Amino acid sequence: MTLAEKLERLRLPTMSRQLDQALQYAAEKSLSPAAALEWLADLELEARNGRAVQRRFHFSRLHVQHSIDSFLFQHHKSRQQNKARILRLLDLDFLDRGTNIVLVAIPAPARPTFRKSSAGGPAKPTVAFCSPPPWTCSTN
Repeated sequence: MTLAEKLERLRLPTMSRQLDQALQYAAEKSLSPAAALEWLADLELEARNGRAVQRRFHFSRLHVQHSIDSFLFQHHKSRQQNKARILRLLDLDFLDRGTNIVLVAIPAPARPTFRKSSAGGPAKPTVAFCSPPPWTCSTN
């Protein structure tokens, strides 16, 4: 059994597909075996993260996958002021840390979708959805 077949059997498909390219690149750049292996592992992790995002989108049953490029930061002054904070939320690091978050004025139909897509992480954060004054909130 070849190394590529063993990687496939271990369910490391990206590493298996990129193996020859990684070995060639490592030889050209005189990389250590550990550096080449780390590069392959990074590729696998990146691919798995991409598949997880696609899986969450599929389960959300949304018809269109919006990107941050379509977000109108200039719509309101508060969006412009908080642009850096909004962009930091995109890495979803708060899910791994189990940090509680509050989303203000999120449209009601999106609430169950967000709950489904944020569930299943290593630590489950409490997500509160609040409407503008009189500040009625519901939690997940």
